[in-house]
Amino acid sequence: MVKCEYLEVDPQKSALLVIDVQYSFCSDRHFEGRPDHEQMAFHVRGALNGRNDTAIIRETVEEHIAPFVERARQAGLPIGFVQSCYNSGQFAKDGFGPGLKYPDICVPGTPGWEFYHILPNLDSPLEAVLTKWDHDLFEAGNNLDGFFQGKSQVVIVGLTTDNCVQATAYGAIRNSIKPIVLKDGVSTSGHKMKVHYQTLKNLSSGPLVAVADSKDIYFSGSPRIK
Repeated sequence: MVKCEYLEVDPQKSALLVIDVQYSFCSDRHFEGRPDHEQMAFHVRGALNGRNDTAIIRETVEEHIAPFVERARQAGLPIGFVQSCYNSGQFAKDGFGPGLKYPDICVPGTPGWEFYHILPNLDSPLEAVLTKWDHDLFEAGNNLDGFFQGKSQVVIVGLTTDNCVQATAYGAIRNSIKPIVLKDGVSTSGHKMKVHYQTLKNLSSGPLVAVADSKDIYFSGSPRIK
């Protein structure tokens, strides 16, 4: 695990990825129009876990990811807002899709596909929407060459820890880009917290991925957080 008091991020050589902060992962809004029994199953599952299954995700987004995005904007760090664009039934084997246990995830044009809480500033030349159709942005993403040109480091926040965050971190390594995963800036559903923590442990077990708190990041030319 990379251990140091601070991790320096140079906005000229780095970028921030905000992965899949979309309604499908953050809210039950995408259940609108689904049969009552499916909506009930969602809420019962959360109750059995002592809280709404997506509450911990919303807390992460609103209390950690959003403030860090603002810090990155102030520092002039390029930001890629990663938006999953999945096909209906793409994850049917996991129970997501028409007539299955859960609704589709992040299908373009549906409420679940939309960004949650944090919106890209498309008037800024430093912000872009990067679409992908599978877990690893580097393997299944669009419009990446221009965004990552000249970048040797990427800070990763978003959802979910054990799927797209992990896959994209390893994808960065394969593309000779050093990933920094913010452990207070990634999350997954409440019933998968053990998997969340195990994934962070796995990521931090070697020298290739840095895992850090957002307060331990400082931007070149900006004051450090104390």
